Amino acid sequence: MVTKIDNQHLGLKVALRETCISEAGIDARIVCETHGGLGRLGGLIYRHDWGMVLEKDHDRASVLAQQRPTWRVYCADSDKVLADGLAAEVAFTILDCDPYGQAWRTLAGFFESKRTFASTMAVSVTDGVRQKMRMGGFDMAGWEAWQDRFGPNLWDVYLFCCRERLTSLVAGAGYRVAWWHGQYSRTGQQTYFAAVLRRDDIVPHGADCNSPPASRIGDHA
Repeated sequence: MVTKIDNQHLGLKVALRETCISEAGIDARIVCETHGGLGRLGGLIYRHDWGMVLEKDHDRASVLAQQRPTWRVYCADSDKVLADGLAAEVAFTILDCDPYGQAWRTLAGFFESKRTFASTMAVSVTDGVRQKMRMGGFDMAGWEAWQDRFGPNLWDVYLFCCRERLTSLVAGAGYRVAWWHGQYSRTGQQTYFAAVLRRDDIVPHGADCNSPPASRIGDHA
């Protein structure tokens, strides 16, 4: 019997997000959480912040609305509503994408839509595409450029490809990747990565794309 365990690496997810936000140096924390679930992850990180949270399951969305009475809470498919421009007037400074499965349609929906973008953004992502690639039968749309370079199975280079794909995606919104960290879960089924995005032409002192010390994130690769 296989049991699905959500937030199996909750501590790693929290540490990754807190480190990314710290690296971004954000003053106004305005959050877009694309897959709220039952609010466990967001409740540990964003309990003192304001923002918008999406969840397509009605019962879970109701729980989120009770947890966060001052937030915008929507029962909706994040891929679709973000692409349609939901909350386009809000300059979010934190984007948290923690689906159970692939994250790229959600990311594309956000960054390719017409919306107000903050000058600096902390982006944290959980992605399950790597495991699906290995098992086969997965729709590889969007990965063609990397398959041309590395072959049909991107298992060994997936994290590298994620960084390149994110860099390309956010460039369309005027962002550059100023900082990046990524790693796999112990089983390799999940990929975790985070990035600080900036829209200015000046690199702040000390900003780079190097990973933070392992002790700040946790050694779960």
